[in-house]
Amino acid sequence: MPIEINQTVKIMFEVRVDGVLVDGSRSNKPFEFSFGTGQVIAGLEKRIINMKAGEAADILVPAKEAYGEIGRASCRERVYVL
Repeated sequence: MPIEINQTVKIMFEVRVDGVLVDGSRSNKPFEFSFGTGQVIAGLEKRIINMKAGEAADILVPAKEAYGEIGRASCRERVYVL
């Protein structure tokens, strides 16, 4: 069952651009957000919508779905849905 709009999602993640770590879960604490409300990059929501609790994935988010106009490169994310 897909994640629903406004559903609270908890993930552990790291973001790499050109192989360099640029963002991630802090201090091994899950990052929590409300799905579908624009709190995270669109490319992340698009790729985790069908993930289930406990599932892990390595995903590639194209620049245009990551950081928009300021995005210069695609980013790789390792995501664990909690």
